[in-house]
Amino acid sequence: MIINNNIPAMNTYRQMGINQAAGQNSMSKLATGLRINQAADDAAGLSISEKMRAQIRGLDQASRNAQDGISMIQTAEGALQETHNILQRMRELATQASNDTNVEVDRNAIQDEINQLKEEIDRIGNTTEFNTQKLVDGSIGAKKAPGVDNAAVLTEGLGKATAAKLAGAVDFNDGTAKISDVTSAINDATQTITVDGAKIDFNVTQSGLQATAGDTTGASFATYLQSQINEGIDAYNSKYGTDVKHVSVTAADDQISIESGSTGANSGVATTVATTGANNLWEIAGLDVSSATTHSVSGTDGQFTTAGAANVAAINGTEVAEGTLTFTDGHELTITGTTAAGEKGNIDIATTVGDGAAPTASIIDGVLTIAMGTEASNNTVTDIESLVQGLGTIDGVDYSEFTVTGTGDFVTATGVTAAAQTGAMTGGGNANADTSVVTIDGKAINVTWGAVGSNDPSQGDSMNSYAQHIQNDINAAIASYNETVPASERVNNVTVSVQDGAFVVQSGSDKATSSIKFDNSEASQLLGLANQSSATQGGGVSFQIGANQGQTIKLTIEDMRADALGVADVDLSTREGAEAAITSINNAIESVSKQRSSLGAVQNRLEHTISNLNNSAENLQAAESRIRDVDMAREVMEMTKNNILSQASQAMLAQANQAPQAVLQLLG
Repeated sequence: MIINNNIPAMNTYRQMGINQAAGQNSMSKLATGLRINQAADDAAGLSISEKMRAQIRGLDQASRNAQDGISMIQTAEGALQETHNILQRMRELATQASNDTNVEVDRNAIQDEINQLKEEIDRIGNTTEFNTQKLVDGSIGAKKAPGVDNAAVLTEGLGKATAAKLAGAVDFNDGTAKISDVTSAINDATQTITVDGAKIDFNVTQSGLQATAGDTTGASFATYLQSQINEGIDAYNSKYGTDVKHVSVTAADDQISIESGSTGANSGVATTVATTGANNLWEIAGLDVSSATTHSVSGTDGQFTTAGAANVAAINGTEVAEGTLTFTDGHELTITGTTAAGEKGNIDIATTVGDGAAPTASIIDGVLTIAMGTEASNNTVTDIESLVQGLGTIDGVDYSEFTVTGTGDFVTATGVTAAAQTGAMTGGGNANADTSVVTIDGKAINVTWGAVGSNDPSQGDSMNSYAQHIQNDINAAIASYNETVPASERVNNVTVSVQDGAFVVQSGSDKATSSIKFDNSEASQLLGLANQSSATQGGGVSFQIGANQGQTIKLTIEDMRADALGVADVDLSTREGAEAAITSINNAIESVSKQRSSLGAVQNRLEHTISNLNNSAENLQAAESRIRDVDMAREVMEMTKNNILSQASQAMLAQANQAPQAVLQLLG
């Protein structure tokens, strides 16, 4: 028997503490009615419960939102009901005024009432509001699909035969294919290439790369590019103590190849393009040198190739953006341009490959984009219109009213484009398309473009129809020019044809050719294409009818005022006017009926939505309650048990404290 440590008393004391803590926990749960009062009570349960609570509150608010939406709809529908009543009265008056038993005084009296009714329709449209938001004035109507400058739509992605795209003239005098005023387009810039996993910066300067088309060959460009990249590699190795091998850049068989000097990294990367024309006009596919304030040089389409696949990963050391060089086995090499401070020029070694794709239509961020693919010479306005049929209203934009007028596949680009030319010819510039200056054989010819008439191309025709139209205008200008100059100075007629999606103009003297492209405004005026842009309106209203993002119902209410309904100009002062008014009012009644029907359908949908939301919230609340709420009867039982155990442990502690006193009997 020991007396320094009373082990039974210590054990009893510990158990008493446990029982008292359990009793206090039970009392806390009974006091709040919650099984979880702090995270320690049930960590996982608390997390699940809070997520459910967020959903429940969201569903409850969504239900209230739907109810508010119904109130808005009922407000608008009530206003349109009155508009309906007014239109019915107007139709009754129009029918009355159509009867010739009425004299002028009678019809004037009828017209006075009609005028008041029209004003009331406008007043209802202008003043009907819900929470200060106007409802039937068109401000929450469907946004009309923007009209399209047809030349721009019909020509997206069609240009295939360009060698140089300039904002100014393309001069081919004296048989020299020299692109004037281009050197200023190449600004000093810093480029980046990834070699053996290392990002190498190299410089491209105006003085280092001559940009005159007639002087720039594939070999000279390859030599310059190789020297600049390898200088960047040397600087990288010096800075980081690495041993990245030099690259070799070669030009052969119409391609530029960049090859790493590392062992095994032998997948030469190339971009190919057919070389056409004379005077060493080397067209480097995908080489795009541009500046915001100068001209630009563009190559034609080509394709990327790679020789072999051994150790390609040695080159693939960086994240690659979309649209860059792609190896056939999926690996990628990135060459990106980063302009130096103060400069806006860039060089992108990239290209696209023509695939004969058909026209496509897509909607991204509310913008309708129509791309004609690469079937350049056969696409027509009819192809465009077929793309938008059946789109209907999407996100409040009514694409079913999309309109394309005019004709044809027409290449669009700012400025004049030349394609592998010889001889002496200059294409027209960027002036207003009504009158342009076309220089042929060094002679400036003022061409007045004729308006599209009854004998000119019509909707659905292809580019060939327009080629004749342009040829006639140019040759008419040449004839006028020849009448004013000596015989030795006269200019031969030109022929206009379609090649690779462009209008190709050929001189009658020395067969010089020029591929002419117009910008949007020029094409519209030249071909008589009307810009059908519609006034931008609202895109409807959205009702948030769910607890999460994107769970919405969209509602549009069109303009229900007199002008939009077509009754603003109703005149019953004559029998003929009264008879015509009957049809106009019938159409207005039909428009209001259609809008009211739409409102009723959305209201019914919202009522079903509310019922579903309430059901979801109820069941989710039940699930959350099972996690969070306490079972009162069971917890009372637990508290009673803990109280009894606590009292028992106190009694046993008293007994344990008395036990060591038995030692005194041994001393007696």
